[in-house]
Parts: sequence; C-alpha cells; structure tokens
Amino acid sequence: MSPRPNLNLSLTTSFRRAVALFQGAFSSLPVFAALSALPASTTFGQQPTPPALPTVSPSQPQPSPSITTPPPNLVLQDLDPFLDGVMSTELARHDIAGGVITVVKDGQVLLCKGYGFADYQRRQTVVADRTLFRTGSITKLFTAIAVMQLVEAGKIDLDRDINDYLDFKIPGTFVQPITMRNLLTHTAGFDWRVRNLFVSQREDLRPLRDYLIAEMPDRLFAPGSVLAYSNYGLALAGYIVERVSGIPFREYVRYQILRPLQMNHTTLDQPLPEDLLPDMSNGYKAASDPPGSFEYIQAIPAGALSTTGSDMGLFMAALLNQGTLERAQVISPASLRQMEDRAVATDPKLNAMGLVFMERRATGPRIIGHAGDTRYFHSELILIPETRVAFFVSLNSAGKDPTSNPQEIVQAFLDRYYPFASTDTPLVESQARDGELVTGFYQSSVRSDSSLLRLLALTNQAHVTSDGNGLLTIAPFKDARGSLIRWQEVAPLIYRQVNGERYIGFRLGQNGEISDLAPWLPIMVFQKVPPTNSRFFLFWLIGCSLGLVALTAVGFPLAALVRWRYQSPLFEASVGAMILFLLTRIWCIIITALAMTIALFLFKLTENLPQVSSFQDEWLNAIHPLAWIGLGGGAVITGIATLYFWLGSCGTLLNRFHTTLLLGAIGVLFWFGQNYQLFDNSLRF
Repeated sequence: MSPRPNLNLSLTTSFRRAVALFQGAFSSLPVFAALSALPASTTFGQQPTPPALPTVSPSQPQPSPSITTPPPNLVLQDLDPFLDGVMSTELARHDIAGGVITVVKDGQVLLCKGYGFADYQRRQTVVADRTLFRTGSITKLFTAIAVMQLVEAGKIDLDRDINDYLDFKIPGTFVQPITMRNLLTHTAGFDWRVRNLFVSQREDLRPLRDYLIAEMPDRLFAPGSVLAYSNYGLALAGYIVERVSGIPFREYVRYQILRPLQMNHTTLDQPLPEDLLPDMSNGYKAASDPPGSFEYIQAIPAGALSTTGSDMGLFMAALLNQGTLERAQVISPASLRQMEDRAVATDPKLNAMGLVFMERRATGPRIIGHAGDTRYFHSELILIPETRVAFFVSLNSAGKDPTSNPQEIVQAFLDRYYPFASTDTPLVESQARDGELVTGFYQSSVRSDSSLLRLLALTNQAHVTSDGNGLLTIAPFKDARGSLIRWQEVAPLIYRQVNGERYIGFRLGQNGEISDLAPWLPIMVFQKVPPTNSRFFLFWLIGCSLGLVALTAVGFPLAALVRWRYQSPLFEASVGAMILFLLTRIWCIIITALAMTIALFLFKLTENLPQVSSFQDEWLNAIHPLAWIGLGGGAVITGIATLYFWLGSCGTLLNRFHTTLLLGAIGVLFWFGQNYQLFDNSLRF
C-alpha cells in the first residue's frame, strides 16, 4: 500500500517502495515531505524535543507559468487515440498484462476504458465496468472520508488523543499525544513495520484489533514533528472509525460511501463476494509469468479495496463535485476542502501533505492525489480541482518497473493536456556554496530503528552530490531513462528538476547545518546523517572487517593443508595456543555464516515485501542466536587468543598481528550488531 512518493506508497509503504518511488520518473513508493513554512533555522526530526510540524493554511494563489504553445483541449476525440498509443506502448514495453484508465471532466466520465487482458493466458480482456483491480493505498482516501464523516457528526475530534477512542493503549513515548490529524497526515511518528501487512491465505486474516495490537510499532518521532508514511497509522484510523461508529469498518465504508455513490462493483471484502469473484483480474509479476494468487491484506483500511474503472469514475466525480453525486453527499464541501488543503509543508514551492491527499504539483495547475500498490497491482489517482478533471489508472502487473509505470502514464497525460512551465530564475551567486552545504548522505524517515530492518535504511540512504557549479544529483533519484535527475537551485535551498517540474528542498537545523531533505512528494523526509553514519563509511568499515573475517575462514583449511604438506606447524609445543588458534578460526566461520544468513534474509525480504509475515520468524530465530554466538563468542575468544599469543610470544609475528586485526574486526562487527539490532530477540519487524 504504498505512499508513492512515488509512495504514494504501496500497501507495503515499505522503505523499498519509498526509494523505488524516487527511482521512477514519478511520483511508491516502498516510498514527499513538505513540512510547513517554517523559517530556515527551524529544526525537526531527531532533535531532543522536535517541534511540531506547523499546520498551514491553504496555499496562497501563485501565478501560473505562461505556456507559449497552448496544449490540446481535453476532449474524447483527442484523448482516446492518445491513451491508446500510450497504453499499447506501456503494456508491450514493460510486459504488463492489462490495465484500466478513467478520466473525469466537469463531473462526468469522459473516458473509461480497459486495455489488454485480465487473464493473459485465456486472452480475457479487461472490461472497464466489470473487471476488478486492487488499488492498494488508494483505499486510504476512503478511510479518510469515513473519518471526516464522523468528524462532521461530532463523534471524532481531529486534535484529540486517539487513545480516547481506542480499547487498547498506544504507549505514551512522547509528551505529545497522537491525534487523528497526525494519522491522516502521516506525522504520528511510528517506526516502520511490514510484518503481516499481507497474509498468504484467508485463514491467516485476523480481526483488525488483533493485528493492531500484535504488530504495534515503536514510536520513532514525536507526533507532528516528522513526515513518515505509515500503513499502520491509517489502519489505526480505520479501527477508530469502527470503534466510534459501532460498525465493522468494511460495512461502514459499504453503507456510508460505496452504496450512496452506487459503486456496486467495489468492495473491501476478502475473499471477494461470490457475485464479484468471476470479475477479479489476475495479478502478475509480468504478463509472461503465471498469475499470482489473490492478495489478502491484513491492514484493511490501508489498502484492501477492489474496484473497477467505472466505479472509480463515480468516486472521482463525487470528489470533483464537492462530495456529492446525484444528490448523494458522502462528505461536506468544507470537510473535502480540509482534506485537499495544504496541511503540512516546508515551503510554498514544495508539495504539501493534506489529510491523506498528497500534493503532486503546487501550481500551474495544482494537482493532488494518491497512489497505491500491492505486489501485482499498481495504481494512481490524481485530481486537478481547479479544472474539475480527474485521472485514474490501474495496472494488473508489476512489469519491469512497477513503481514508475503508472506514473509514466499519468505524466504523459499531464504533459499533453496540463504541461508544466516554470518561470523560476536559477540562483547564481549562492548555488555553488549551497551545493557544498547540502552534500552528504540522508536516511529516510520511513524506516525502522528498532529492528533488523534498520539495515535497509542504511543501504537505501540517499547521497547528495554537487558539481562545481552547485548542480545537484541525488542517488538513487533517477528519471524514466534511468539517469540521475539533476537539480538546480531556484530559491535559497529550494531546487527544481532540470527540464522538469519536481521541486525538492533542504532545511537548516539549529546549528546552522542542513538537517533534512524534503522530496517532491510529501510522504517522508530524508534526514542528514553524520559522515560516520553514512553508508559509504560504514560499508567500508564493515566490509573490510567482514572481509578479513571471511578470508580467515576461507583461508584456514588451505593454510592448514600447506603447513601439513611442508610439515611446518604454526605452534611447536603450545597446546593451548593451538586450541585458541582453532577456536578463532571456527568463530570466523560462524560469523561468515551469520553474514550470509542476514544477506539471504534481507534479499528474500526485499524481493517480496508484501508477503512478509510470521513465516520469516524462522530466519530471525536463526539470526539472533547466531549473532550472540558468533559476534559475542568471537569477541571473547579472539580477545583471549590475542593476549595469549602476545604474552606467550606464540606463533609467528605475522600470526600475532593477524589475530590482533581479527580482534579489531570482530569488535567492529560486534558494535555494528548492537547498533543494528542483530542481538534483539524480538520477532517484530
């Protein structure tokens, strides 16, 4: 369920999605942060007492840039053949089985059309008003509307402690309580969790309350201080709807939103109702692969929606028409405006977070929306309120680049009918100096600091570099062609994509140094890390340490064979030295096995984040004891051996130096294991 930033993240709002989102030409989302018009000196994030992200009023009108060549009119005669060309290219190029697109203009469906196949092997075509797609995190828009309905009824206060609505307690880690506003703006500060977000079969589904208690994440940030996309937070909002209304969340959405809008082919039920089951599209990794099974989503309010293109047309028409469709009103104009308004932003030029809605473009014209992803299905919904236009696309295959495919389609639509033109003038005097100031490594706020998943945040750090003129590149932010995006400063610490429409910004901390990077979609921030915590430094440090240990483990039997062949024992008379020598080599083998186990675990995890569940517990049950035995025992044994060899002048001088280096290497690995939760016996991740 992604915040695709490309995030709108996918159902997995996983960190992987978050970074991948940036890699696509997009928007994802596994993942932003426009945090409020604070002075440059304001700090937030991991400061001891981070200030709340200020709520901002709707953005002041900004002049739209002039466009020299008027774009074509958005009419069916032009739109239909244009989208036919775009979709045929996308499906073929990325090995996608099928998709659906719906375009709404002036409250009416202008186009609703299926493309390709719902069942690729049987050549069963997509039918726009019947074929169901999973929309992942777009579900969150329905959850937010449900919340706002209860706000209108006086049953929920957006700024009240959510513990007042729950029958279990969110621990008070910080002074500030978590509010519903925090949940809807992804500023509750939850640690990232992926376990059991999806389950493999219906029998594994648990009541929403049980899931929320069992998989409750730690608190990473003070409420209101940092944007960090959270599927758990929106699942919690859905449960509060259930608690306050007295109606199961699925039923509440059905009767209060879907039925009034006559969305008769839309459901949150899992498995699907019998009458809808034959219309469900298959999901594919790629069209050329066998179809996957139905995806069961445990966090229902965060991403379990199944719907058709035509039903989404009804939903978007209602949003464009002040919350009303054919006299059925599902949300008041004032509440809808509150959802769409800029709630959290760092700068007027940067995109802001609303109540679940995310800004994609701040002006010229303003565009808001949300994306969503499951393992197989990838979707995007945008609204252009001032032109009363909406666009929805959903694909039933991950294809070659699942995080960017829907965004490429949306971007093609925007480039043709609502192209962006900038009137910004690049800064000249300060850009070289500012380029040096912002250079460094940054880690995402969508991360886990309390589990083994902290390793993923390290591997996925963003690296900002500047050329001599202050032009930035940020690995791994790439365009659709796979090239690193270049960024040029257009205002103090505000950068725009060269030949593009995206903006990013940097913020100064209280010490006058850069504290964080706000990406172009407001679902997270990237917080600057000191050089000693950068992946560059740690990879070299850990790589050299682990390399020495692994080479020792591999070289041990070879060296033993050589000494046996030439009858040249390492220790002539000391049995104790020989035993310690053998033990250090055994521990090197154990540590090497630990590293291989962790690498395989993370590989399997990132290859299939949507399916992370209790089945991965066996990996953690192996990793944690192995870490204690390997790193803890290795440090003790190698320490004893080092003292013994030096005090007793045992073996060659080279062997003594080698053992000393091993002690240092294992000490470094032990420190790393402590800081990256290798010794934590928790199964929560």
